[in-house]
Amino acid sequence: MHAIRTDRLTAILLGATLLLMGCAAPSASPIAPTTSLEWQPLSAEDADAAAGPTPQPAVALPAPAPMATPTRAQAVNTGKVAQKGSEAPDFALSDLQGNEVALSSFRGKVVLLNFFATWCPPCNAELPDLQTLHADYQDRGLAIVAVNQAESATTVARFVDDNQVPFTVLLDANAAVSRQYNVRAIPRSLFIDADGVLVIDHLGYMSDEQMRAYVEQLLD
Repeated sequence: MHAIRTDRLTAILLGATLLLMGCAAPSASPIAPTTSLEWQPLSAEDADAAAGPTPQPAVALPAPAPMATPTRAQAVNTGKVAQKGSEAPDFALSDLQGNEVALSSFRGKVVLLNFFATWCPPCNAELPDLQTLHADYQDRGLAIVAVNQAESATTVARFVDDNQVPFTVLLDANAAVSRQYNVRAIPRSLFIDADGVLVIDHLGYMSDEQMRAYVEQLLD
């Protein structure tokens, strides 16, 4: 009995080590699954305890509540749907000051169109890197435009103030623009070149290295 318990403990420690190594340093080539019978795989409970919480790459959006009439400053080109490699459909939404802001007003710049919500954990996780990206690239021709997903202006304004968000934030009050851009999960980051063409579509959390590589690709 003692030997069985010792083998089980060894299996748990070995499995935890493999999980941690996989997270910290992923291999560039696939690793074949082990067929060894010398240790048992971790149970679901043991694996969760060893690996810790898993970051969520994207969050599915709830269905928007129906609205009787569209909000003011929500002029959408309903005849076009966003497609990678094509011109990004124009739209106009209100910012937190009540000004109407059109996507086309950023023509000539590289635009990072970021769909987010204040309640979305991976959106919040990438926000500090977006703020740093804005500071580092705004003078080189990058414009970050964050589109909020159907939350109240009060909620978004509080979030922007608490986090000192420096870039443009727009309110997609009835999710019309999100539907036009087929946004079903967030964060969703679309990179539009200076000619207005949708070039890069990134779903889920975006690391600092990834966002910088995308921007450098379009600014070169």
